[in-house]
Amino acid sequence: MISEFLNNKQGKLQKILIILIITFLILLISFGINTAQEEDTSESNEDPLIEEEVEDPPVEEEIEDQPTEEEIIIEPIKEISTEPEEIIEEENVTAPVEEILEELNETIVEELPLDEILNETSETSNETTNDTQPLPKPEELPEEEIISDSPSSGEAPGIIPEPELSIQISNLTEVTRGEVIEISATIINSGAKAKNVLAIWVLPEDFEIISGNEIENCGDLGKEESCISTINVQTSILSSLGKNQIKIRVGYGK
Repeated sequence: MISEFLNNKQGKLQKILIILIITFLILLISFGINTAQEEDTSESNEDPLIEEEVEDPPVEEEIEDQPTEEEIIIEPIKEISTEPEEIIEEENVTAPVEEILEELNETIVEELPLDEILNETSETSNETTNDTQPLPKPEELPEEEIISDSPSSGEAPGIIPEPELSIQISNLTEVTRGEVIEISATIINSGAKAKNVLAIWVLPEDFEIISGNEIENCGDLGKEESCISTINVQTSILSSLGKNQIKIRVGYGK
């Protein structure tokens, strides 16, 4: 009886042990399968990082079309020429005054009768000053004034002294086209008395007197007496270098 009981117990224990071993193996197998699936899933979800090296383009290619420092040439500033040359159409080009005032220093003092001067002025000038008054003709002058022009003592009889008029022009060094310039002329008499002295400014086309008298009436100038005429002139932007001249003409009555 006891041996049978022990045999039954051993048989049951063996069965239980076998069942436990089988269960353990099943668990191991299922665990292994789950682990493998998880690894496959994690590997499939991970995106591999692909590193690419971005090569910078060579510096020489970037500046292929640009000049190097040695190729950049800085031209020196051109000096203003004092010789006549063609004017470019620019507003701030500076012209030497020697050409504009060329004839001011070589002004011809004309001893023209007053009537002829006034006639010539009316043809070349569009405007005259209001204070210019017609002067009497020589034959209308009082006798005592005519006698005053007779030769003084010490002079040869029969020789009537003549007025000697000279002109000094204000010195201008540089004139810019389009600006307003001031010009002064001093008329000096170093000879006999000159009656009814007139100074007439002659301007180029497109030049305009904005102040001063185009015709300056100096009246009578005795020996060593002088008269000053000053004008402000608006120069022309379209002027051509060396082709525009400002003139002054001086005359007196006989």
